[in-house]
Amino acid sequence: MTTQQEAMNPEIARKLLQVGEAFRIPGPFFSYEEIKMGNVNHTYKVNYIRDDGSGMAQIKSYLVQRVNTYAFQDPVALMSNIDKVTEYIHHKFPETKCLHFHHTAERSNYLMDQDGFWRLSNYVPSVTFNSCDDLNVVRSAGEAFGDFQMMLSDFDAGALYYTIPDFHNTRKRYEKLKADMAADPCGRVAEVRAELDWLLSVEDEACRLTDMQEQGELPLRVTHNDTKINNVLFDEATHQPLVVIDLDTVMPGLVGHDFGDAIRFAANFVEEDCPQAEKAGVNLNVFWAFAEGFLKKTAATLTSRGGDAREQLLHAGVRAGHAVSGRLHRGRQVFQDQVAAAQSGAHPLPDCARQGHAGEVGRDERHCTRLLGAVQRLVSASGCQCGAACHRRARNKESAK
Repeated sequence: MTTQQEAMNPEIARKLLQVGEAFRIPGPFFSYEEIKMGNVNHTYKVNYIRDDGSGMAQIKSYLVQRVNTYAFQDPVALMSNIDKVTEYIHHKFPETKCLHFHHTAERSNYLMDQDGFWRLSNYVPSVTFNSCDDLNVVRSAGEAFGDFQMMLSDFDAGALYYTIPDFHNTRKRYEKLKADMAADPCGRVAEVRAELDWLLSVEDEACRLTDMQEQGELPLRVTHNDTKINNVLFDEATHQPLVVIDLDTVMPGLVGHDFGDAIRFAANFVEEDCPQAEKAGVNLNVFWAFAEGFLKKTAATLTSRGGDAREQLLHAGVRAGHAVSGRLHRGRQVFQDQVAAAQSGAHPLPDCARQGHAGEVGRDERHCTRLLGAVQRLVSASGCQCGAACHRRARNKESAK
């Protein structure tokens, strides 16, 4: 018996075997290991013994996940969305690697029983990056998310469910913020008044994409809505992108929000839940590398309005940069100067982005500390969407059921 088998919890092993049988996985169950990835679902790599026809036993691996139904309260709709977009990609782009979720005998891509809500997909040997200084990897991540967007550019977003309603509805986010300010349930408004005033001063700019969509100027598309660089699997040897993962938040949305969310995560000097918010800032080299990769794949499908569609998309990234850096006026000027340089046709990556301006935005005056702290401290215990910490709490509540 291997060390891995000896470490297995018999109850978990029996459950995973049952899930595998429901999804008609052939071959004897061999072992499993829990994968500590993500903040929401419980994920296991399960290994089966498979005869390849030569008489030599091979190990075939899959991923089994127990979906967190506290975070995703309509998991059936979630899996319906995933099924529609993955099947669409498989049929229209058969040469492209895409997540494949197995089906039960009843043709369902999930199993719901007394122990939870389960799904099973193929395991892809790969590596992921929570952060990366290699601009080639960042550019490749932009290409991967751009490919995902391009492949689904003519898919009818209206056919999908909203798994998290109003997830990127900035106007409603502001309405909630103002309501919490008025109620001041924890008595914290006064200590973060400067940060709140700043947030209110940029409301119209922050809501620009949402307003354009509501006015019919931007179309709803299929969007990923969690475009972190660690949601791209890369080849272990070449670091080329393999497949985009974590499709739980695929639903109708705006391309600019996907782009801006990627910049918020990838171009930050620190991880998104770093407690030392004073270290946050925008790495412009990463910004431009991701933008170059993303636009390379999406430029032909983007909507133009009042000029090059790239300008609208980069504007979303600029606002994401503002949110990270908190240095609105200087940040805007630096970004706009580089946008102008890029659109002059000289090169998609301006020279200034290559010449050490990575720390130009975000480290001055530490305004980001106060801004991020304001948002975190202001919201009460009223079910906010505040990132990784919130997801961990949701996962813990799911585990306690």
